[in-house]
Parts: sequence; C-alpha cells; structure tokens
Amino acid sequence: MTVLRTRLLALEEEKKMQEVGAARLAQV
Repeated sequence: MTVLRTRLLALEEEKKMQEVGAARLAQV
C-alpha cells in the first residue's frame, strides 16, 4: 500500500517535471 502510493507520487512528480520541461522548451 505504502509502496504503491510512493510510486504514484513519483509518477505525478515525473509528469509535472515533464510538463515544466516542455513549457521551458516552448518558451526558448
């Protein structure tokens, strides 16, 4: 249960980082 939650949180963070990276690339 805890491992699954941690994995889900990591996925959310990764998705967020990808979105931020894409936005940064779009600006440049």
